[in-house]
Amino acid sequence: MSQLELPEFSALTEDDWQYFLSFGTPNQYLDTVAKGLQEQNRYFTDFRFLKLLYWYAKCCNNAIPLPKGMILYRARLYNKEKDCKEKTSSFHGYGEEDSFVPRDVKIVPHGRANPDRIIYLYAAHSVNTAIAEITPPLKSEVSVAQIEILEPLTLLSFCSYCATSTGEDTKVLEWKRNFVLALARLYNRHYGDVRDYILCQYISEFAKNIGFDGIAFRSSKVIEDRKFLKRDRNYTIFSYQKCKPISSKLYYICDHQYTLRVQNASGVFEAFEE
Repeated sequence: MSQLELPEFSALTEDDWQYFLSFGTPNQYLDTVAKGLQEQNRYFTDFRFLKLLYWYAKCCNNAIPLPKGMILYRARLYNKEKDCKEKTSSFHGYGEEDSFVPRDVKIVPHGRANPDRIIYLYAAHSVNTAIAEITPPLKSEVSVAQIEILEPLTLLSFCSYCATSTGEDTKVLEWKRNFVLALARLYNRHYGDVRDYILCQYISEFAKNIGFDGIAFRSSKVIEDRKFLKRDRNYTIFSYQKCKPISSKLYYICDHQYTLRVQNASGVFEAFEE
C-alpha cells in the first residue's frame, strides 16, 4: 500500500509549544478547545490546534493501514417486524442493505465522530465489541454483519496505550507524550450528552479533510484484552464506499456480566462479592 501523502501544513514552532504549555496539561488544553467549539465558534478554533493535530497525524506514526479483504463487524439491534427482506444463504440477520450504513441522511444522529446527517460506517474489530457498542438489552437479538474492505484504507489511530519519545526529557516532550494519551482518552471516554461529541467530531473532520479514510479508537464499552489484541478497537470509516457487507448472523443476549470492585474506607477499590 502506498504511503498516505498528507498536504503541506505549517510546522509547529517553539513559540507554539510554549503556548500549549501555558494551558497546563494537554487535558486542560483540550477542555479549553472543546468549550470554545461548544460555546463560542462551532466551526473554527485556534489555528494552533490544527497545527497540533497535523503534527500528531504526520510526526507521531499514528497512521494505520487496513488491508483489502480484512473483515470488520457492524451490529444492529434486530427487529423481526422491520426485517421484511427475503433471507439468503449469507444473511441470516438483516439483509445486505440493512446491514450497511443508513440510506437516508435525515435519520443519521450525532455520533462520536460524525455530526448529524453525515454518514460514516461505524464498525469494530470483533463481534463482541460491535455488540457491546450498541448496549443491547437482555433477551434481545442482535444482527452482526461482516463488512469486507474492498480497497486498502489508511486510518488515523487514537488507540495509544502509552507514548514514548527519545531525547532529553523536557517539559515539551512530556507534554507531547501526554497529548497522545489525552487524545486516546478523548475518544475512549463515555459521554452522556451528544454535545460532548463536538471536539471528537471536529478532530475526525480534520482527519478526513487531510486525506485519511477513517479513524480508529478504543471502545469505552469493553476492556483491553492482551490475549486478543485489538479486540477493543473501533473503526469509523469515512470512505465507506470502499467497504461492503458480505454476510450477517443473529446473536441472542443471554446475560450481562459485570466484575465489581467496591471502595473501602481507605479509598481503595477492592474485589466485591455478594
